[in-house]
Amino acid sequence: MLQRVDAELPEVAAPPRRSFSARLKAFAQSFVEWVEDCAHHYAAAQLYGHLIRLSDHKLAQRGLSRDTLAHDLIQRRKQEKRS
Repeated sequence: MLQRVDAELPEVAAPPRRSFSARLKAFAQSFVEWVEDCAHHYAAAQLYGHLIRLSDHKLAQRGLSRDTLAHDLIQRRKQEKRS
């Protein structure tokens, strides 16, 4: 059987509200980051489309392998993002 507990909860201060302009700025920054990510992913897809058409010999000359091409492009993107 359940018993009702009438305990008072401690008052917790609400976090300060950010102004509308601060929220708008944060949204705009997130939006710009998203657009940049989309552009980078599109560029990576275009590069993949170009590289996948090359022969295994030409890929090897560039230090790439058909088996790991997508993985190599993802790693390249991660390194560029850190820089």
